[in-house]
Amino acid sequence: MYLNDHETAVDLLYCEAAAKTIVRLIRSTPNTPVTIGVHGEWGAGKSSLLKMASTALATDDKALCLWFNGWAFEGFEDAPAQNKAERS
Repeated sequence: MYLNDHETAVDLLYCEAAAKTIVRLIRSTPNTPVTIGVHGEWGAGKSSLLKMASTALATDDKALCLWFNGWAFEGFEDAPAQNKAERS
């Protein structure tokens, strides 16, 4: 079976239980700052899990989901080193 490599709100990788846990945690601690790390191998469903959680929170006016594209900053750590080498 071929699975597209794009995040989805449809649970193709059995991440629904984890997404529901994240949503429950966020809703049960409305006055507490929460940071949630999602780790896994390439294609494990990290983005899909977050998309499912975001979809579940979309109707909650007290929740705001922001997306950050880390790929846009790939190699960014090399930029300061490059700049320093050019000044030398």
